Amino acid sequence: MANETVFKRYVGNPIVTASAVPRANTIHNSAIVKRGQGDYAGVFRVDEISMDFVLHVGFSRDGIDWAINPDPIHMLSNDPEVFVSNYSYDPRLTLLEGTYYLTWCNAGPQGPKIGFATTKDFETFTQGEDLLPRPTATASSSPARSTGNTPSSTGRPTEATRRSATSSTRRARTLCTGAAIVSSSVRWAAGRA
Repeated sequence: MANETVFKRYVGNPIVTASAVPRANTIHNSAIVKRGQGDYAGVFRVDEISMDFVLHVGFSRDGIDWAINPDPIHMLSNDPEVFVSNYSYDPRLTLLEGTYYLTWCNAGPQGPKIGFATTKDFETFTQGEDLLPRPTATASSSPARSTGNTPSSTGRPTEATRRSATSSTRRARTLCTGAAIVSSSVRWAAGRA
């Protein structure tokens, strides 16, 4: 059993190519979920020929043949200070109590941060404040509950943050603080959804 193959590479790879979206140079780092209707929805990082990295939504009946929206996701927000940069990448999706929570690297002038949005239908995305302070490169939420029955999450500091940390204790403190911020934000967002 130790040498057993767990996954087999799909012979039809790549499943999604740049030809799926006009202006795309490459498409990768996708977040895919199987929905209750039996189909699939996903958020895709599209690196455009302009050198922008933007997020697009796509749908598939079987997880193989994808129809990806040619336009980037348009986030709704009532807060004028909330923005999606032209350098959005590494999307992650988590389903919690009927709402899909999207996190991604939302890079801006001060460095990468973790963006946060919710959707129920993959057509309307409502963006909240960035969850983790800069510089944080990736994060993911989990339906697993922590003490206090709040969703858990974790983030990965950027390479610059890791180099500047003087000890593993400092890095651990950074990760724990980030996870607490994400847990509070997901709990707040879940209460408002």
